[in-house]
Amino acid sequence: MCDRYPDDAEAAAAADLDDLLAELRTERETSTAFLESLGPADLETTASYGTHGVFTAGDFVHEWPFHDHDHLQQILDILKQSYLPHMTETMRSALTPRPQ
Repeated sequence: MCDRYPDDAEAAAAADLDDLLAELRTERETSTAFLESLGPADLETTASYGTHGVFTAGDFVHEWPFHDHDHLQQILDILKQSYLPHMTETMRSALTPRPQ
């Protein structure tokens, strides 16, 4: 283990990550079981979604990977904030987006 990371902070970050990923995994398992129960007609069901118009259930199924990616990016951003203070300036600069 690197001396740069305090044991308690590293353990806390790991526990938080484990909890977040376990929650995401459990939710996706439940959701996958629900999706497997749907038939083609179910996926054609429509609903109005605010000012965006009418979507099919299938639209949301196809959007799902992007939605999950957003959650994984949120987890990464949280982790990055807890680890950045322990990194060199060079590494922080490499991992921190620069304004364009």
